[in-house]
Order: sequence, then structure tokens, then C-alpha cells
Amino acid sequence: MPFHVNSIGAYEFEDLRGRLQPKAEQLEVIVRPGHAGETTRRTGVRAAPSQILSVHYVQDWTAAKNALVAYGGLIGVAPVEVVQHSLSYGYFKVLAVTEAEARAVVNVGGDILVPGSTVLHVVQWTLLSTLPPA
Repeated sequence: MPFHVNSIGAYEFEDLRGRLQPKAEQLEVIVRPGHAGETTRRTGVRAAPSQILSVHYVQDWTAAKNALVAYGGLIGVAPVEVVQHSLSYGYFKVLAVTEAEARAVVNVGGDILVPGSTVLHVVQWTLLSTLPPA
């Protein structure tokens, strides 16, 4: 099993790849027609959407399809905690879930990572940092 904990809400994965963007102060660039140059103004603390990939081994193609439907159930509901490599990055709203890859895996030279699994399921998540649920 994986060395680190990787999870989005109640779902656990072998790996989460990519970087999560925390909330930070943002600047807006203002360019006025007829005036040379540009200026910026502060818009407050906001988050930019993050895209990460979850890597998970599932038993078969049906399990991969069912997992994608389950992940889609997180879109637009309460924020979920995201833990990447055993470090909590806080709470995020799930904006989109897309299957990036589903590949058959075979046992070539020893045990596979998760016994009984036949499909490597990679899902792309679009997340937005937010406050914890009240």
C-alpha cells in the first residue's frame, strides 16, 4: 500500500499528482484605452482553481466507471478536505471531475501494487480552495 495518505473527502488514492493553490491576495491588472501603461489593484484574498490528478488502482472497468460517478457526486456540495502526501491542504470545493486515463494493468514481474486490481484509474480534479464547512 502507499507510503503516504492521499485523499479527497472520503476517497483515498495511491497518489495525488500536481500542486494545490491556496487562497492568497490577488491583483487585477487595469489597462485603460488611450492611456500609456497599466496599473494594478488588490482584489482581496481569493483562490485560483487547482488541477490535480488522482491515481488509483481499481478492480475492473466497472469499478472505474462507478468511481467516476461517485466522485462526480462531490461537485457543488460541501467543501471536502484534501490530504496530499500525508499533509492536509485544507478544504476545497470540487468544481469538475474528468477521467484522464483508465489503463489495464498486468502482473509482469511480481506483485502489483494492489492485489486483485486490473485497472489503473487516473482522474483529473478541478478544485477551489475555500473555508472549512461550518
